[in-house]
Amino acid sequence: MLGKLRAKSDRFQDDDSGSATIESLLWIPMFVFVLVLITDVSFILFGKAQALRFIQDGNRALSVGALESVEETEEFILANMAGFSSTATVETSIVDGIIISTTLVMPAVDLMVIGTMPIFEDTLISVSANHFLEQ
Repeated sequence: MLGKLRAKSDRFQDDDSGSATIESLLWIPMFVFVLVLITDVSFILFGKAQALRFIQDGNRALSVGALESVEETEEFILANMAGFSSTATVETSIVDGIIISTTLVMPAVDLMVIGTMPIFEDTLISVSANHFLEQ
């Protein structure tokens, strides 16, 4: 009787048929975490690139006279950014009468599609661009 129990115990100890299940339980959460992180960072970078494009479009429009004032330029940029961040702030100024300088600040959380990474909760994304004012 004790011999049979010992044989079953040895056989159980040597059996590794369930090791793939245990391994997947350990690796799948890490893999999903990395995918979520990559997705959120990709969307943050995409939103930052779009913000730069909107700032450059606004600066160019002010430079050539399509937009009349700094305030109108800020409204133009915020209107374009509405689909990405509703809490973005824009500051545009004309430096020395020749350079249009615009800075946009928005929370990174507004740009994330999944938003499950707490490391980005307090992160602010700042995008700036300068453009010569055409006379």
